[in-house]
Amino acid sequence: MKDTVEAAALWWAGVVVGEGPTPLGMAAGPVPAAHQQESLYTDNDNVSDDSNDFFSVFFSYKVVGRRGRGESWWWQEARDGTARALKNGNIFKFRFPRAPRLRVAVEEWLPYTKVNWRERKGVPRVTGPSKKLLDLAATALNFQYTFVRGDGYFGIVQKDGSWNGMMGMLRRNEADIALGPIGMSLHRSRVVDFTFPLGQESYRIMTARPQLLPDSWTMVAPFTWPVWVSLVLSLLGMWGASWTVARFTYKFQGPRAPGDHLFNVYAILVSQGLTWQPRGTAIRITCLTWMFVSLIFTSYFKSSFSSLLTVKSLPATVDSLEDLLNDQSLALFLEGNTSFVSLVQNATSGAFEKLARELRRRGKFFANLQLAEFVRDHLTSDHNAALLEENTIKKFMAKDLANTGRCNFYLSKDSLYSMFVALAFPKGSPLLQLFNARVLTLRENGLYDHWVGQEIYGAAHCYCAEHRVVEMAPHTLVDLKIAFGVLTGGIRVSGSDPPVGHPLLSIPGEGDPTPGTDKSAGPRNDISGIEWDLSARFCEGIKWILVRFKCGLRDLGLF
Repeated sequence: MKDTVEAAALWWAGVVVGEGPTPLGMAAGPVPAAHQQESLYTDNDNVSDDSNDFFSVFFSYKVVGRRGRGESWWWQEARDGTARALKNGNIFKFRFPRAPRLRVAVEEWLPYTKVNWRERKGVPRVTGPSKKLLDLAATALNFQYTFVRGDGYFGIVQKDGSWNGMMGMLRRNEADIALGPIGMSLHRSRVVDFTFPLGQESYRIMTARPQLLPDSWTMVAPFTWPVWVSLVLSLLGMWGASWTVARFTYKFQGPRAPGDHLFNVYAILVSQGLTWQPRGTAIRITCLTWMFVSLIFTSYFKSSFSSLLTVKSLPATVDSLEDLLNDQSLALFLEGNTSFVSLVQNATSGAFEKLARELRRRGKFFANLQLAEFVRDHLTSDHNAALLEENTIKKFMAKDLANTGRCNFYLSKDSLYSMFVALAFPKGSPLLQLFNARVLTLRENGLYDHWVGQEIYGAAHCYCAEHRVVEMAPHTLVDLKIAFGVLTGGIRVSGSDPPVGHPLLSIPGEGDPTPGTDKSAGPRNDISGIEWDLSARFCEGIKWILVRFKCGLRDLGLF
């Protein structure tokens, strides 16, 4: 199918040699030399009225414009020959009898044109869809060309009214064709002539692709800090309620020590069983209430924590102009002297006016030949963003994917600015309508779009929505830093011997009897004889535990 489309396009453009009738009376193949010496513009009786109507829609019969001083011999020949060919209803019949040498201004714009000036001194190596179009036109029209190097820009009007870049070269009669393609704009159309659009481009934002971020706080991420504080306060409240019930219940047969009740409440929270059976209505209601609340908390925590472990967090992406303006940490990079830059710099209101202010503050400009170097050196950082054409971004995505096997760049979802792109000629150039015929043919047959698609092949793997989710990766030690911190702190506390006489070692009912009681009297079922300061001793024990835990965290560098 591809070969058929390409062959049909070349046939319509008058490149392929063939025999027999051709559409619209087109002369197939190169014109014989003998015929060139006589006349290239003989009438064709087979041309129908429909063909004249067809060409009258897109081409005028009168070719206007003057070359001015320094006009080449081919200028008048092309103008007169095009007028005669149009009058006969078939512009494809024109062909230079002797090949002129045209000057072609060229600047690199991936994926349309790739220029390498270093390979041969003064003679660049040019590839890409625009080069193929130029070769096709050179074969069909019988001309030769020489590439002319400019200043590295496409061209905008300067403060003194002059034009730089390829626009200035055409205006100063330093080039006959600007290969580009070049973005069409109202200001540019006043100084040059554009062909039919080769396609449409849109400016988008290119950034480094978001990478998986290690998150030390994954364990606490399921709940917000107010929820965690409320949970801790609830645990302390249930601990106090449980111990109070045990203290004031007559003949209570469960544990009486406050530390035991603290661990019982914690055991219920983490879905562990009790080592004793609650007896009595008050203690059962207390335990059932805490079990119900703990079930809700643990269910939410388990489900949220599982999802956080499965899908890691990614930094926010820059998908719109609003995101770009709000992120003050981003450095902005643009290709200088383009139609988009001219539009932004001349904006007096709206989002583009805000962008112009940000560009003056944190913007940097570069020439198109520096684009590849810029992408390699700057866009690998998370703090840089480039405003480039969509197909240019896709070209770098495809190239990077082929070289690294990864998608390292991100293409924004929203476009900032759209424009048509085309070849450009000096005002009044007779080559315009000759190229228009070929451009229209290639566009109708989809051949130019096919050439562009070949240049960005594979980029869809990186910019399509279904491929934007970063694949799963193993968790690192940083992700589980808090878990290991808790483990180390607990081991540190449990492995440390408390001082002799510490309240943790002298809990009533375990070990030495309470002062004023008889050890032989057996276990007590009430606490009316307890004569020790519970609050002071308990606070001292908690303080000792926190100090030990803090030392463990300090050893890990977490505190």
